[in-house]
Amino acid sequence: MNNILLTMMVSFSVGGCGTAGGVVFRDVGDPGITLNAPAARRALDLLRQHESVNGTQMVGDGGLAQGWLQQHEANWNEGCAYIGRDWKWPEDTRDLWKCEMVAMAYWCKYSLKYLDRTEELIRRHRLPFAPYRIDNDTYLRRVLACQ
Repeated sequence: MNNILLTMMVSFSVGGCGTAGGVVFRDVGDPGITLNAPAARRALDLLRQHESVNGTQMVGDGGLAQGWLQQHEANWNEGCAYIGRDWKWPEDTRDLWKCEMVAMAYWCKYSLKYLDRTEELIRRHRLPFAPYRIDNDTYLRRVLACQ
């Protein structure tokens, strides 16, 4: 497992957490990501704001995307496998920390060299294998508008 991701998981595991309306959340801006990958922290914050409107819209793409970051089941399962977790989709997508860990795992697996570039990570969140497809430019602009 990537050392950056492992450091973040250890840091997250000691963070505070709570629930609101059945949605689980932990402290946003956890130092594990903030200190080790600030561009990834910014990308996650912008994606959370855009994709779920900060947790108020937890289902998208006609039910195919779930949770804080609107993650699809195949991506969720692949991210979980990468970090050795058996988190369930869609149930565990209501936990912000788990959503962020799965996104970070996916980025560490496929986009490690871009962890210092917020815009690249946003592109790869939606289209990990076609980040420069023309329709992804519009997506990137919409996410960045959440600043």
